[in-house]
Amino acid sequence: NGIAWTASFNTRRNGDTMVRLPFKSFVPTKFAQTVRDAAPLETSSIKALQLSLSKFEYDGGLNPTFREGDFELELLEVRGY
Repeated sequence: NGIAWTASFNTRRNGDTMVRLPFKSFVPTKFAQTVRDAAPLETSSIKALQLSLSKFEYDGGLNPTFREGDFELELLEVRGY
């Protein structure tokens, strides 16, 4: 279990939401704890993308918009920029 580079974002209940997450905004974490002494993100070595809905944010904080229950997320496009 290595470092996971994470970025949080919110969506709207109805309609499309465009989300832009610049790599420089990603936070190095391990088990939802910020890794303070991590080396910079090597974008050329990215191999996978994961989306997760979590009640936790970073360092023990709670996600203020988290709600239990069913949810739906339709991805229209994913690309690097």
